[in-house]
Amino acid sequence: MKLKMLMAIILGLCGPFMTTLTTSAASEPTAAMLEKQKEVDKIIFEDKKEELADKGITVTHTAPLENTIEIGVQPYNEETIQYIIEFFGEKNVTVVDGGQQAGIMTANSNELVRDGGTPEESGSEQIYILAAIIVLFGGITVILIRKKLRKR
Repeated sequence: MKLKMLMAIILGLCGPFMTTLTTSAASEPTAAMLEKQKEVDKIIFEDKKEELADKGITVTHTAPLENTIEIGVQPYNEETIQYIIEFFGEKNVTVVDGGQQAGIMTANSNELVRDGGTPEESGSEQIYILAAIIVLFGGITVILIRKKLRKR
């Protein structure tokens, strides 16, 4: 009876993780949008870096959306918005109020480097690791319970 209950709990935990994995994969940006973001990053953080600094504009982040690249800026006002849109066109970017320091994408699109540090793991890799740990511990628990029941 305990074994069946344990198996039900383990299988019950697998459902939410499988849903999380498919949701995470579905929300991943397309390769074309990631490539577009790299182009935008090059222009903002390399080509126009000094020009933006002279105007007092800080780009806090860039992020690929479904059809545009989101660009977070400080100060967030009409002048800054129009200045950014001049570079890329209104259909290509969405300018938003920025709030955190930017990170530049590396050659591996699943890694993000912040402030010259080491690459961070993407969220989907962390979910896979967590799911693997749960399945591993669940399997070990079932084996131990079976051995204990056989001894009786």
